[in-house]
Amino acid sequence: MIFSGRPNPAFVIDDPKVVAQLKHLLRQLPKGSAAAQGRAVSPDKLGDTGFVVRDVANAASDPVSFVVYGSGVDLALPVVAGAPKGVSRGRAVHQDAGRALEQLLIDAGKAKGQVGETMEKRIKAAR
Repeated sequence: MIFSGRPNPAFVIDDPKVVAQLKHLLRQLPKGSAAAQGRAVSPDKLGDTGFVVRDVANAASDPVSFVVYGSGVDLALPVVAGAPKGVSRGRAVHQDAGRALEQLLIDAGKAKGQVGETMEKRIKAAR
């Protein structure tokens, strides 16, 4: 996520309130422009490529995973019932103009001791 050659910070979001906030924010996001649908939200470069969130519970109605980079959110959409676990049926790019989702993930990382003040500043400066 941050530095090339160093392990990415990793943490589990297990606070039900934070999980509920994430789901609420994801459902409220407007879809990105048609042009945005064809490209990834995170840059193709070394270093900070955003937050990658995976649904380890694999709830059928929620995204399988998503990437948050600044105001861009790239959702891997769930498949229809009966499909193999962890398989996506596509992706959709959404916009989080206020960057509330990114801030929620920063705060969750801080609570788990994985995101410090310096890293938060670098994340925000990179966008």
